[in-house]
Amino acid sequence: MPETMIEIEDLCQSYGRKVAVDHLTLHIPRGMFGLLGPNGAGKTTLMRTIAALMRCQQGAVTVCGASVQKPAAVRPHIGYLPQDFALYPNMTAEGALQYLGLLSGLSAACRRARIPALLEQMNLAEQAHKRVRALSGGMLRRLGIAQALLHDPEVLILDEPTAGLDPEERVRLRALLGELAEQKTVLLSTHVVGDIEASCGEVAVMDGGRLVYCGAVEALRRRAQGKVYETELSHGSLAAFRAHHPVTAVSGTGKSCTVRFLAPEEDPCIGRPCEPSVEDAYLLCVHAAGGERQ
Repeated sequence: MPETMIEIEDLCQSYGRKVAVDHLTLHIPRGMFGLLGPNGAGKTTLMRTIAALMRCQQGAVTVCGASVQKPAAVRPHIGYLPQDFALYPNMTAEGALQYLGLLSGLSAACRRARIPALLEQMNLAEQAHKRVRALSGGMLRRLGIAQALLHDPEVLILDEPTAGLDPEERVRLRALLGELAEQKTVLLSTHVVGDIEASCGEVAVMDGGRLVYCGAVEALRRRAQGKVYETELSHGSLAAFRAHHPVTAVSGTGKSCTVRFLAPEEDPCIGRPCEPSVEDAYLLCVHAAGGERQ
């Protein structure tokens, strides 16, 4: 069995009357692990709690055996890249890492050894003396991962790391995360199904603060077998169709279009069955969870 690096037991987190994480239990092993869910699902609250940036209100969370209730004990094990990562724009890439390393208490000798190696690993060596404001979105994300790795943590927590990146940069970043996951636990939170499908063997799906699925990505896809269909419709009838069927994709131009949709009860008597994708299965999972909450 894979070694469990993050243990979450019956976690509840709220903002006033708003429940962000609702009695969540999750065990995350070493390697790449995906956290998937729509905006507002509670993913960022969960990750901030794991990173000891939020007080654990109810339940327990441990990282490498250390409780998040003792931030000083848990933070050496964690590297964290928030979704809204930003640095002083006039600093150079190398200077920013020097500054953050100093704030983290790394010795001068450690910074001299680690920073050039990280810039090389992140393919940023040629941008070392470029100012942060001149970096592309992909370069800035890689610099963010570099700062998270400065103290060589066992666990890397990444919140929407590919947000806003072009397809080429997204693929490059996925490959980098795969390399890191060979030695560390990488918790990748996103609402982009393609990032999970391309990078992770296991995934947890959250919706409305609850855990609605946890297991293998391929097993999630199989749950949608026999529940995904396609049909041809006129563009004029699409709105009425959406009112009664969860539509996952629309393609085609002209007077008609091909509509891909979910039929949770199977055999909707319209359309033709399709082989499900992971995105279909994810949307089916979230749709079912939403129905249970109503």
